[in-house]
Amino acid sequence: MPQERIADDTKSVSDVFSNLSFKFPTEAKLFRLGKNVTNTPRPLKIILKSKAEAACLLSSLSEARKSHINLPPGIKFVRDKSKLERKLLRQLHEEMDHRKQNGELNLSINYINGIPQIISSISKNHTRGRLSPTSQLAA
Repeated sequence: MPQERIADDTKSVSDVFSNLSFKFPTEAKLFRLGKNVTNTPRPLKIILKSKAEAACLLSSLSEARKSHINLPPGIKFVRDKSKLERKLLRQLHEEMDHRKQNGELNLSINYINGIPQIISSISKNHTRGRLSPTSQLAA
């Protein structure tokens, strides 16, 4: 039974990557995280042979997103975070919850130059933190 699940998971992941024109490595190890709860899919952890392979895989996923190639619903890929990164994100989420309780609206956590920060969400047409040519002349 577990071998069948592993084979199904491997096939599913391989299918997703073949749609992205990326050959899924056969040496990759896959396993589910957490306890098995009915009607709740568990995250699938993929361990690759090298950091370079993982970086290549994540960059191909990033490129696919930029070129608007859609992944199947419910599938997302994230890299492992260090303990320090997890601690920082936890602190940011706590701060964001506190600020929302105090009435601030439209807050989100965005990565700016690789560093997560709480920002006030604005429309996609608004330039964030950039000066317009006219405001540069006035300064």
